[in-house]
Amino acid sequence: MPGTGAKTPTWQSAHSVPPAQSCEGQTCAGRDPLMTGCAASGEVEDIGTEEPYRTSVGALLGFRYSAQCHAVWAMLWRAGIGDVIEISGQGGGSQRVQVRDMDVGSVTIPMLNGSKLSRLEACYEPSGRHPECFRLRPVP
Repeated sequence: MPGTGAKTPTWQSAHSVPPAQSCEGQTCAGRDPLMTGCAASGEVEDIGTEEPYRTSVGALLGFRYSAQCHAVWAMLWRAGIGDVIEISGQGGGSQRVQVRDMDVGSVTIPMLNGSKLSRLEACYEPSGRHPECFRLRPVP
């Protein structure tokens, strides 16, 4: 996003992705950024913080944005089986994922329409604990 100064971080997913996007904006909502091409290298930036947000239990959470797809999603690392992550945006959409497998390394939360990022929020709920939420800092 213009004005954020963010660069593609070293914590980007190592999954291979299709070379071309297959959705834009609202049509990306609920879809996997890796399978749609929206997570293609060089087309994605981290937003909100330069480093992933560290939860109180050590899980890492970061927002990703594709200007090409006009879509946003979250990535989660170091989560435990049964943990839940939910992202929501200004347009009222939300996506929720429960961690089911420890061998994946990272969890990609399906996309939201990225046209309006001012109220983007992620809530992480470790299994058996209270949720921990954070909001994207305002984008200039």
